[in-house]
Amino acid sequence: MASSMSTGAAAVSVAASVTGESPAERDALSTIGIGSGLVELVLLAMYLTSSGSAAKPLLECRSLGATIGGAVATASGVVLEALAGRLPFGAGLLLRVAALCTLTGGAVLRFSIVHAGPVSANDRDLTLRTTAPSDRAPGWEPAGVSQLGERSESLRGHGR
Repeated sequence: MASSMSTGAAAVSVAASVTGESPAERDALSTIGIGSGLVELVLLAMYLTSSGSAAKPLLECRSLGATIGGAVATASGVVLEALAGRLPFGAGLLLRVAALCTLTGGAVLRFSIVHAGPVSANDRDLTLRTTAPSDRAPGWEPAGVSQLGERSESLRGHGR
């Protein structure tokens, strides 16, 4: 969701820079772009640090370059966007470059995630570990069986 917001704001920013934008529109797009870009980067960092081996496909082989490159491009977009609001001149060009960095970063991060998906899906052991019931996620109980192993009320008296 954050990635959609940041890349969407960047796309609108590029279009608005071509067709003309008001200072209020520029400020609104900057606020959205910086905020959603920061949220995207924080969520990516939290996912990579908290997911353990589930994030492994994003940090190996060909996906590693795309993951890091996408994060760097997105971070560059955020920094450039923030700088553009503080510079007395050249802000228009800086905003366009920031938007292009954000669009590139969003596309590359999406590619990284899609590219790492089959690797993750084909790792049977990881899938079993990730989907195993736990105290926080007990999973589904078989139909008609309560936690005590008894038949549920809906099945009693039906000859089952």
